[in-house]
Amino acid sequence: MRQGKVLVLDEIDKLNPDVFALAHAVLDDIRATSITLPTGETISPASGFTVICTSNSVPDSLPEALADRFDLYLRCATPNPAAARDLDLDGGYRAIL
Repeated sequence: MRQGKVLVLDEIDKLNPDVFALAHAVLDDIRATSITLPTGETISPASGFTVICTSNSVPDSLPEALADRFDLYLRCATPNPAAARDLDLDGGYRAIL
């Protein structure tokens, strides 16, 4: 987040309920997001920070408060590594693949 890298949350529908609160903060509007660590340090996303979430379930299976945070849902019946590499994520969009 602080280095502007891509964060992949694999199997987001299987997250521990305690982790959902952190996922909400990470997936909020990137212009307003910040996370305060237990140390008291507050982290805001650097330019280029992007979140990609994967799931084998349909988006409707996510809690509404989490599902509302996604800009894009992409259904992929057959995984294609080349297509995933070609995704343009420079705009800061978050996607469930």
